[in-house]
Amino acid sequence: MTERIQAFINVTTEHMEPEEIHDMLVKDCKPEEIYFVTGDYDYILKVSVDNMNELKEMVSKLRKYRWVKKTNTSIILKQL
Repeated sequence: MTERIQAFINVTTEHMEPEEIHDMLVKDCKPEEIYFVTGDYDYILKVSVDNMNELKEMVSKLRKYRWVKKTNTSIILKQL
């Protein structure tokens, strides 16, 4: 069995309340964790996928939303 790929997807949005987009994020990304944060991004999603194509499709779904201005994805190499 192959180990799943884990990643953090950082999302910058137009001004929207977290409650307004929570359900959409859960539906499209099925994240393990969602954080509403300060700094360069508005949300950080921790996701787990079977392959890179699945991750690419997930990010593509996110980018189709008008309220998503930018995404940045980091693959988790190792948990320390």
